[in-house]
Amino acid sequence: MKEASKAHFVIFVVVVAGFLRPRPASAEQVIVGFWPDRLSEDVAVDKELRDARKLYNERKYQESIEQFNAYLVKSSDTIQRCEAQYDSAWALTRLQFWDKAVERWTQLVASAGCPQGPQALMNIGSVHSGLGKWDDAISVYQKVVDRYPKSLAKKEAQVELIQCHYNKRDYRAYELLGSFIREYPSDTRIPTLCQNLLLAWQTSRTKNPSASVELPHGFLECPGAKEAIVISRLEAITRARKAATMKIPTDAPVDVEISGDDYVVTFKTQVIPHRRGADYYSKVWVNRSTGKITKSLVGP
Repeated sequence: MKEASKAHFVIFVVVVAGFLRPRPASAEQVIVGFWPDRLSEDVAVDKELRDARKLYNERKYQESIEQFNAYLVKSSDTIQRCEAQYDSAWALTRLQFWDKAVERWTQLVASAGCPQGPQALMNIGSVHSGLGKWDDAISVYQKVVDRYPKSLAKKEAQVELIQCHYNKRDYRAYELLGSFIREYPSDTRIPTLCQNLLLAWQTSRTKNPSASVELPHGFLECPGAKEAIVISRLEAITRARKAATMKIPTDAPVDVEISGDDYVVTFKTQVIPHRRGADYYSKVWVNRSTGKITKSLVGP
């Protein structure tokens, strides 16, 4: 194996499948640590395969790869060849030969009769995701969903799809979350997924108050989503000012109260010349979850 083919990356964090992880700070910060610490040295397999796994367990990864490769050349046992190809890719990831590992898992997926196919695809997706290649990871995880609809890997791929779209800041994450909740309503990861996506949504609204605050389709599937306060008081004031039936001076006194599902934003102003000195109030009701204006009125 040529050293030039080895990509150098910074180790970032351990993958914890199923929970929304922060975006890597750069494409060079790769999520690693998802590999097995040890490989099985089952006596039922050929001695050469056991020897390769033993070298892996001794952290002699380059020697392990060479032993796996030698075994793949001579072995005709389909199942054990699949195991050797699958495990050798783990050794390649230990040396950060990401492209080589992906190539080996890809070959395994294309081989007929290899039971490791679904998990090999998941591993490929993890490498792409760890490198910040969200579109490539999405493509791979979608293949898992489409090709292996009855496998356990399908469910994990659906969670990873939410993760990748979340890291792309793509609203598709919310749609996928809704689908996941409907399909697996008792999954214990749902509250955490919902909480993190809600936090991301609230953060985006704070940074851009003028953006639409319609809750994304799918998020309402989350437990308690309808009761969640998605917009801030400051954002409610901004929206109320734009929706008011009268022009509101920038220095007009403002008061915000909560009434049921709404913020009630009250502006105190003087707008009628011949009634100088008379206080007029503009009141606007802003839904706390959707940001929609539900009522507006003006009165002395």
